[in-house]
Amino acid sequence: DDEQLLLKLCFRDNLSKSDAAKMLGLNRFQVHGRMRRLLIKIKETFISQGLEDELRLFLQQNDT
Repeated sequence: DDEQLLLKLCFRDNLSKSDAAKMLGLNRFQVHGRMRRLLIKIKETFISQGLEDELRLFLQQNDT
């Protein structure tokens, strides 16, 4: 769906949010808002599954 496509475009294909917005027929503000909500949703899912420490370690490893 659109959420998965947005994540793939930005993270797998390494497109900017502005470029992803153009491809999806959205403006950059819409994409920034959707991305923010998606990342919150992903974080909440990790936490609810008891994987908060794993998420933190993953983000620390990929923060460089």
